[in-house]
Amino acid sequence: LSAVQLKPDDASVHYNLGTVLLIQGKLAEAATTFRRAIELKPDYAEAYNNLGKTLNDQGKLHEALALYQQAIDLDPQRAITYSNLAYTLQQFRRLDEAEAFYARALQLDPHCADARFGQSQLWPLQGECDRGWAWLLYTSDAADELLCVDFGGRRILKKKINEYKVK
Repeated sequence: LSAVQLKPDDASVHYNLGTVLLIQGKLAEAATTFRRAIELKPDYAEAYNNLGKTLNDQGKLHEALALYQQAIDLDPQRAITYSNLAYTLQQFRRLDEAEAFYARALQLDPHCADARFGQSQLWPLQGECDRGWAWLLYTSDAADELLCVDFGGRRILKKKINEYKVK
C-alpha cells in the first residue's frame, strides 16, 4: 500500500508525494497532489511554494506568482519562496523586482544556492556580465561547501568561467 492509501487525510503525505512527482517531471500529477495537500492544510506554505514551482515549470507564470505570494503571506521567513518568486519575475523581464526578491532570499539565508544562482543569471540580463560570472563562480564554491551540487558541476562551471575570461 502507498502512503497516500494509508493516510489519505495527511497533508504532509500528499506534499511529499507531490515533491517526488515534481522531481520526476510529472507536473500535472504533482500539481494535483500539492492542491490536495493545500485542501487538507490551507496554511501549508511549503505546498503553496511547490505548487507555484510546478505551475511555473508548466508555463503558468501568473498562477505561480499568486501562489508564491500566498506562501510568503503564510511564512515570510522562507528564502526559497522569495527565490522562486524572483525567478518567475525574471521570466516576465521584471528584473528590478526579481533582483529585490533574490536579495531578500539571501538576506534570510545567505547560503540559498537557488537565489545565488538566480542572481548570476539575472545580472547579465541587466548588462552586468562580469558580476554575473563572478557570482556564479562564488555560488558554485559555496554550494560545494554545503554539498548542494555535485563536484562535476563545479568543474564544468569553473571551466566555463575560465573560457569566458580568455575571451
